[in-house]
Amino acid sequence: MSTKTHQSKRTGEPIPTATERRSGVSRATGTKPIASRNRFFSSITEVDYTNDEIEFMKALDAFKRDQRKPFPTCSEVLDVLLALGYRKPPK
Repeated sequence: MSTKTHQSKRTGEPIPTATERRSGVSRATGTKPIASRNRFFSSITEVDYTNDEIEFMKALDAFKRDQRKPFPTCSEVLDVLLALGYRKPPK
């Protein structure tokens, strides 16, 4: 417990106050954890993606949010690609 106190509004007596003891540093590694990622958008800044790749990632992310499915099937990914205008080139 801390030695910090504050005054009671009613009696004026000092009241012990708890202090924040968490430093945010992991005891296991001794380092602060990396900030949580916001879906894939924070990883976009780490790699140079083309505009087409970013468009696909945003479309797939929108699909996953709309359908509430974190892991779409292959056929659902294909549906997203077709909705973006992808067509298999003729042989």
